Amino acid sequence: MKTILFLLTLSLFLTCGSSDKLSADRKVITSIKLDEKDSGRILQVSLEDILEISLEANPTTGYQWDITSIDTIILQKIFEKYISRKVAENIVGSGGKSIFTFKSIKKGETSLKIIYHRSFEKNVEPQNEFKLIVVVK
Repeated sequence: MKTILFLLTLSLFLTCGSSDKLSADRKVITSIKLDEKDSGRILQVSLEDILEISLEANPTTGYQWDITSIDTIILQKIFEKYISRKVAENIVGSGGKSIFTFKSIKKGETSLKIIYHRSFEKNVEPQNEFKLIVVVK
């Protein structure tokens, strides 16, 4: 009986020990949420961190957010979506948010610039812009 108890205790100890080693080897990935007020920041992130940028938008006016500057070797866009505001059924043109999701994939520094404009209007300054310098450590 003592032998069985010893073996159970030993196996539990070994299992816990290897579990600690596994968790020590895992990288914690951080998700960072940003919006308009974060424009102009210098942001330091770790490799494989996720950035989610949420910007006010209203595509019914012809305006849209477009990325005009990014180093895709350092920061990769992995998703983009638009979420409209919840309003009464018969209300049109209430706007919502454009959401850009990026992943840091290589150490280095990149500027990120996203402009809010009408793509069909030429030689017109953007209505708004979002700028960020991302430093991946």
